[in-house]
Amino acid sequence: MSEWQKTINKELKDYKDSYKVETTEEAVREKLYATRQIDYTDNFIQMIYYCC
Repeated sequence: MSEWQKTINKELKDYKDSYKVETTEEAVREKLYATRQIDYTDNFIQMIYYCC
């Protein structure tokens, strides 16, 4: 599992634990992009890596 996926999973868990509600991976990604914890470049490279 890549670093950014670990970060996303951790954020998802933290969100669920703190707000006691479900959230989507997409929403977490948006939050991480906004706070610059992960960036689109990394995601883009991963996307190409997985689909090609």
